[in-house]
Amino acid sequence: MARKYATLKDISEKTGLAITTVSKALRNHPDISARTKKVVQEAAEEMGYIKNFSASQLKRNKSNTIGVVLSDSSNPFFAEFMAGLESEAFTQGYKLIRMNSEGEQEREEQAIKTLIQYRVDGLVIFPLQEEIRKYQKYGITRNGVLIGWSKEEGIIDCVYTEEFKGMYMATNHLIETGRREILFLDNFLYKTGYYGRRFEGYKKAIMDNGIEYKEENHLINANLEKQHRIYEGYAAIKEAIESGKKFDGLVCFNDLLAYGAIKALHEKKIRIPEDVGIVGYDDLEFSMMVYPSLSSVNYSKFNWGELALQTLLERLANPDFPLRKIIIDVELNIRESSLKK
Repeated sequence: MARKYATLKDISEKTGLAITTVSKALRNHPDISARTKKVVQEAAEEMGYIKNFSASQLKRNKSNTIGVVLSDSSNPFFAEFMAGLESEAFTQGYKLIRMNSEGEQEREEQAIKTLIQYRVDGLVIFPLQEEIRKYQKYGITRNGVLIGWSKEEGIIDCVYTEEFKGMYMATNHLIETGRREILFLDNFLYKTGYYGRRFEGYKKAIMDNGIEYKEENHLINANLEKQHRIYEGYAAIKEAIESGKKFDGLVCFNDLLAYGAIKALHEKKIRIPEDVGIVGYDDLEFSMMVYPSLSSVNYSKFNWGELALQTLLERLANPDFPLRKIIIDVELNIRESSLKK
């Protein structure tokens, strides 16, 4: 049997007041006296009344809901980003609906379509697609923001960090501390235009310092368990060591891969940072707690979330404004894992 929800009519019958009066009282309308509001609110509380947003959405053609498409629900990075997004959404009177693509492009597009079916007002998208032009048919130019950089111009507002700069700094730091044979541990997002900038930063730093770039030093985790980033890092570095690969530096696409790499190095009795220096990316809270503490590229995930929602709401209010690219700067937090040899 379908659940029966309390309605305005039910409250009207219980209080003996007109439905219009009940509706106004629940909206704190100035036409309604404080006494009447109190009677209505107490009755609504007693009956478990919850406003039917679907009905009001149909009337206003506005849901005050934002859809969010994440790429990897297992990564704690998204918890910090979502905290900022949710904080700003609450402040602005919006609700969030979150969906995860889990690293699959088909699921990403299906998530976007599902959220639009629920008529969210706008979309925040962490992209997997190399090309997002295919999403133009869903109107994302006027109601979306991309968390990342796109090769394609004139499609959607973008809010992103300096990926190239961050990984260039990380790699250059290892070189400055005496490392020459530096691996780059990449993940399943390596093909996207935005996240591919991290690899480009690594490669440029290697070449700018007169070190030969070796393709075999680009380790890609594209076919391992998508839900276990730490295990991917562990498995990749364990395999590299067992295959006889020699290296004295390691930069990782993110901190989770670095945690796994640290475990593999510990198991093989390879000292950090004496034998191998390591730098991660994202500077998660755990990075201060692992042993040795992990050097990492840092930026405020919370502020990024806030800025993403602010950018989206500005777009919804001004759909014809020129498209924007908003860049968040990064810095390198140096800890024990990459100290000088």
